Amino acid sequence: KEVSAQVKQLQMALVELRVTNKSLEGRLEEERKEKDSLERKSVSERRMLQNRSKTLFEQNVKYTQKLQGETEMRIAERLHNRSSDHEVSALRRRNLELLAQLNQLDEQKSAAERKATESERKSR
Repeated sequence: KEVSAQVKQLQMALVELRVTNKSLEGRLEEERKEKDSLERKSVSERRMLQNRSKTLFEQNVKYTQKLQGETEMRIAERLHNRSSDHEVSALRRRNLELLAQLNQLDEQKSAAERKATESERKSR
């Protein structure tokens, strides 16, 4: 009887172990499915972030090129304005020189007319 009681106990322990094993195998399968799902989600998020990063980088490059082009345009405009300012200054200087020459010619003409008038008076 003692042996049969031990056999029954061992059989019950074996049944309990099989039930526990089935339960653990079920949990293991659920954990694997969850792990696979999380891995797929992680891969999907990584791709999305890589695409977003690429898009942002391309936008940054485009914006930088636009700013660089605008800066180059402003520099060209400033250089053109400076050039125009120099041209205007040069034309003003030339204008003043011509006015000085004109005044000098007027003075010479007036002097020549006075000389001619004096010569005429003297010859009479």
